Amino acid sequence: MDLTKNQEIAEKRFLATVGFFDGVHAGHRYLIQQVKAEAERQGVPSAVITFPVHPRKVLQTDYQPALLCGYEEKLA
Repeated sequence: MDLTKNQEIAEKRFLATVGFFDGVHAGHRYLIQQVKAEAERQGVPSAVITFPVHPRKVLQTDYQPALLCGYEEKLA
């Protein structure tokens, strides 16, 4: 797995899924596998785009979600 900053991917073609991915359950794994398979079919890299802060917390600052894992653990 390579971690890439958004500035580094702006000019590259890739196939991605976007989500918060707090704990990668069976549904997340299926989605990621589908993205990887389609990216391979197209001959491009696959990517998972995630966020350090829950999107709802950005929009509703008093929202305090119970998270399954921290951001660093999610990237591991």
